[in-house]
Amino acid sequence: MTGDLAARLSAFAELFHPGPPTPYVLRRDVDVSGVSGTGTVAEGCYFSAAAGSVAVTRWRGKRGSTVAWDRARDVEAIHGHGGATRVVLLPVPTMFAVLTSVVSLGEQQEEGEWADGWNEALRTVRGLVEAGLGPYLQEGGATTGQPEKTLKSRYVTWANFVRGRYRQPGSAKPWPRRRR
Repeated sequence: MTGDLAARLSAFAELFHPGPPTPYVLRRDVDVSGVSGTGTVAEGCYFSAAAGSVAVTRWRGKRGSTVAWDRARDVEAIHGHGGATRVVLLPVPTMFAVLTSVVSLGEQQEEGEWADGWNEALRTVRGLVEAGLGPYLQEGGATTGQPEKTLKSRYVTWANFVRGRYRQPGSAKPWPRRRR
């Protein structure tokens, strides 16, 4: 399962070669114009170099609008207001690389409480990745059914995970909790 999950994650990321679109938000600390307010005022996406390195921004609020940029660097240059507003990126390529590395980690072969804990944590992480992303990692990147409903039916949320109310991928029974 380890190699298979890591291979499917890598293959999925490869669909977006040379790089996936990068989502961002515009965070405004000072409202220079008095129109947008402060906090997260817009959301958008930088596209890869293969798409011509363009960006799209969607403004939040009553006067929402959408702007397409020919040059991605223009977003912050025009709306940055000298540092009052900044682009905050969601580092999707880095997240894929980290996730693939984590699911590729090996289980401990030695005996003992530390090894048991490591192996249990690793199986739990792999199970959560499989439950959360498995529907998206089908052959060719196609999804089957509605992944969002699948996730909800498996109770894969952080709160439910911590409380022990999560299910094994493809099973109706919960993972066994380790007794101390």
